[in-house]
Amino acid sequence: MRPNAGVLGRQLRKHMTAACQLGNAGQPYTDPETGEVVRPFDVLWSGPCLVRPERRAIIQQVVGGEVMGIKRYAVLVPVGTPRDANRVRVTSSGDPDLVGQELVIEEDPFDDWQAVRTMVCTFAE
Repeated sequence: MRPNAGVLGRQLRKHMTAACQLGNAGQPYTDPETGEVVRPFDVLWSGPCLVRPERRAIIQQVVGGEVMGIKRYAVLVPVGTPRDANRVRVTSSGDPDLVGQELVIEEDPFDDWQAVRTMVCTFAE
């Protein structure tokens, strides 16, 4: 028996207590007046989301000869959001440390049974 993804998705959206923007990062540039580096962000969608540590929350990678732990997060958004985004910006969250953070979308699997869209992300540099 196939679950009703629409009904399940509506139930899961009730638990999306954070807010996010999906978008694409533009080319950073230096503002000539202030001298500050500006990192453009082209917003494609804004709305409710759920941000939580991913099951494999910390993965080990060798960077410059050193083993580093990289934190990964699962970001859940409603089905039907734009799939051409490469970043997630957290605009509201119960965790104040996440607010304003920009995450890079590393994995964005898709199938016909999705009740919500789940992306695996890491912090942007």
